Amino acid sequence: MQAIDDVNNDIEDVAYMEKRLLQDGGVLPSQIENENIYDLFRITKAQNREDRPLSSYAAHAKLRRLSTEGGK
Repeated sequence: MQAIDDVNNDIEDVAYMEKRLLQDGGVLPSQIENENIYDLFRITKAQNREDRPLSSYAAHAKLRRLSTEGGK
């Protein structure tokens, strides 16, 4: 049952993405259907660098910097 739910969610995700592109950007579903769906998902999920989660390496580096600056 989990696999069916996943497929249904994927179908709904695509429909929702098409809806948002139509409403926000005036892009027609027929224009989207000719594109690579994985590229569209990647593009629509893209975030500003400031909004992206830190990698574990970057988080540890930031903590080290903060701890050395706070100890001065």
